Amino acid sequence: MQILKADYYIQKAKSQHERTVTLEPHRGRILDKNGRILAVSIQLKSLFAKPTQIESPAQAARLLTPILKIPYHKLLNDLKSKRNFIWIKRKLPPEQAKLVQKLSLNGIGFIEEFRRFYPNGNFAGQLIGYSGIDTQGLEGIESKYEPLLAGKPAVYVVEKEGMFRTVPLSNIPKKIPDQYSIQLTIDSTIQHFAEKALREGVVKSQADRGTVVALHSKTGAILAMASYPEFDPNRYQNYSRAHHLNQAVTLGYEPGSTFKMITIAAGLSEGLISPDQEFFCENGEYKIGINLIRDSSPHGVMTLQQVLKKSSNICAAKIGMSMPPTRFHEYIMRFGFGRRPNSGIAAEATGRVISPKKWQTIDHANISFGQAILVSPLQMVSAANVFANEGNGYHLSLWSMPLIKREINYRK
Repeated sequence: MQILKADYYIQKAKSQHERTVTLEPHRGRILDKNGRILAVSIQLKSLFAKPTQIESPAQAARLLTPILKIPYHKLLNDLKSKRNFIWIKRKLPPEQAKLVQKLSLNGIGFIEEFRRFYPNGNFAGQLIGYSGIDTQGLEGIESKYEPLLAGKPAVYVVEKEGMFRTVPLSNIPKKIPDQYSIQLTIDSTIQHFAEKALREGVVKSQADRGTVVALHSKTGAILAMASYPEFDPNRYQNYSRAHHLNQAVTLGYEPGSTFKMITIAAGLSEGLISPDQEFFCENGEYKIGINLIRDSSPHGVMTLQQVLKKSSNICAAKIGMSMPPTRFHEYIMRFGFGRRPNSGIAAEATGRVISPKKWQTIDHANISFGQAILVSPLQMVSAANVFANEGNGYHLSLWSMPLIKREINYRK
C-alpha cells in the first residue's frame, strides 16, 4: 500500500498534522506631501468562540454581555451554536479586550486583526475614502488603489499539536512585510484652511453644500480638495451615501459665467475677436429665435475686458456663435470637458457636453455662457489653470491632469 498509494497517504498524513493559516496583510498608509499620516492600520483583537469548548454558555453570555454591549439572548444563541468556530465581535476597542481577557473563559479567544484608522477625523474625508470591516477599500483613494494598499494575504503552513494548538514551521517569515503606501500631493496646511474657508462660506451663504479644489498652477499638483458637509471615515456607517461622495469630481453642474473665459479664449484663438474689440450688448436683451437672452443689468457698448468683467451673457453668446458648432465644440473638448481628468482620484465624472450635431441655435448660445453643459468642479479648475499658468506647461490638445498619487514606496 505504501508503494501503490504513497502520494495519497503522504497527503493524508499532512492533512492530519498540518494546517494552512492565512495572515491578513498590514494595509499600507496614506500620507500627505510632507509625510503626515492621513490613514493607517492599527492592530486590534477580534473575539471568537469555539462553542463546543464552552462549559456554560449561559454563564459566559452573562459575563460578556455588559462588556461587549451585545444583547444577552443573541450572545447566548451564538455560544450554543453547533459550529466549531464563530466570531463574537471583530476588532474590539483595547479596553474591552482587556476586560474580556481578565475573565479567562474556556472556548473564548482572540485573533489579531487590523483596523483602519484616520487620525485626523473628517480631514479630507471624501478624498481619502474609507475601508470596511475586512479592511477592503470601499471609497475614495482607499478604493482606487486597493490592490496597492491591500497587497496579498500571506499564507503559510503550521504543524498541529494536541488540543488543536499549532507550531510554526521554519518556512514562515518572521515579519509579514507591509504593503505599499501612497503619498499624495495634498498639503495638510492648505487643506486645513481650504476646509475652514469652505465651511464658513457654506454656513454664511446658507447653502446646502460646497467644494474647493486648490492646484499648484505650475505643476498641476492638487494641494487641497474639500467637500462640505464634512465626512469622518472612522464613522462612515453614520453618514448617508451622499456624504461619502467627493463632490469635487463626482458633481455635475452648469458652470455659468466661469465658462465665459473658455468661450472668449476660443474666439481669440480663432482670430474672430481681438483684445481691443468693442461689442454691442443690446441694452440687456437679445432675442434668438423665440428665446430671449438677458444680462443682469443693461449695457450698451463694452470692450472685451468689460464683457468679461461685467459678465455679459449676450456678448458671450455672440462670441460663441461666431464659431461653427463643431469648431467651438472642439475647443471645449480640448479644455478637458466631456472626459475624465485622469487625476488619479476615484469616481471621476465625465460631465456632459452635447454633440454639436444636436445643437439648436439656443444651445449654441447657452453653452457660450456656461449653460446646457455639465462639468465637475475639478474639470473647471483644470481648465482655469491654463489661464493661471499663463498658457504654459499644458497643450490643450493633450490636456491631462497629473496623478494625485505622487509616488509609491515599499515600506520596509
